[in-house]
Amino acid sequence: MHQTPSRNRTRPQAGHALFACCAVLLTILCTGCRERAEAPEQIRPVRAVRVGDISPFRGRQFPGRAEALQFADLSFRVSGTLQSLPVRVGGSVDKGEVIAQLDPRDFRVRVRGAEASLARARAELARTEVEFERVNQAFQGGAVSEIELVRAREAVNIASATVDAIGAELESAQDDLTDTTLRAPFSGEIAVRYIENFQDVQPRQPVLRMFDDSRIRFTVFVPEQLMILLAAVEEIRCEFDSFPGLEIPAEVDEIGREADDITRTFPITLVLDQPEGLRILAGMTGRAWVHSIRLPDDLPDEFDVTPSAIGEDADGVRFVWVIDEQRSVATKRPVQVGAMSPFGIRIRGVERGELIATAGAAFLREGQRVRIMETASIEDAVLPVLESTPIRGRQSE
Repeated sequence: MHQTPSRNRTRPQAGHALFACCAVLLTILCTGCRERAEAPEQIRPVRAVRVGDISPFRGRQFPGRAEALQFADLSFRVSGTLQSLPVRVGGSVDKGEVIAQLDPRDFRVRVRGAEASLARARAELARTEVEFERVNQAFQGGAVSEIELVRAREAVNIASATVDAIGAELESAQDDLTDTTLRAPFSGEIAVRYIENFQDVQPRQPVLRMFDDSRIRFTVFVPEQLMILLAAVEEIRCEFDSFPGLEIPAEVDEIGREADDITRTFPITLVLDQPEGLRILAGMTGRAWVHSIRLPDDLPDEFDVTPSAIGEDADGVRFVWVIDEQRSVATKRPVQVGAMSPFGIRIRGVERGELIATAGAAFLREGQRVRIMETASIEDAVLPVLESTPIRGRQSE
């Protein structure tokens, strides 16, 4: 009689406990959903370049080292004993001047032997030609058989081939005799003497190094973001640590077409004249900078960009990612791609001053938020080569 009320009291308690457990589980699930819904949007870091902006060149300096315009390690093409080495380190020589001489006696003997062999071969050729004429006349008169005429003709051919072979040997011997004399290939100075008189020399063994520093080569390394701006450069100047305050005009001689795998910089070779009253020596360090920049009055709506900035969709449409600087959002912009230029690929469809993504552009999607990377993090690895001011992914002040 007393057990039934007890069971009735237990059922509401169990119901309350079950309701409490369900509420807790529902709260946990809702919280997890809310956390997933509130997960922050992924922000893609990219590097960017401002189209047509030349301000990154202003105030930028590029270190480098001087080299002679021409230099060469000189050697003999034949072996022998060095007989004469009349030049000294630092001495000036003219083009064609004798700067080293091997003992030529053995080579002269070879030439005389080849000349004698050639004279003998020519005499044999003359004899076989006379014999052929005699046999041919006899054959015309029916005095000899055709086989005799064929043998006489073969003798002439063999003698002629012998003359050609010995003539080639004589020419080779004469060339070797000429190669015992080492002459200056250009006017310049002697930088190094690798051997001394009376030493035995092997073919291609360096004997002297000479150089011509009437003009100076100066190589700097330019980041890929600045390569597309070289077309606007009007004047470049250099300054060397040994001559502070002396600004020397320079001109671009060579533009590297392949970036370094590590530093992602391109070699640019400048050429400059020696300053009056002073002399820049090979190995001197200095820096170069853009002294003046010129933009044409009728600016076209074409711009040079790095190849990494251009993408292509499944339909074959070329595009670039234009970055909205206020919202930090990337937008796909179709462009017309033109020909290659010395400074990149020429495109149409963007406006001067717009910011387009370069590195990291392959991973973007429409409307994605981006963060413009400062290239200082990359130039930390480049610093031993560049030692220059970092470029930021925004317009320079």
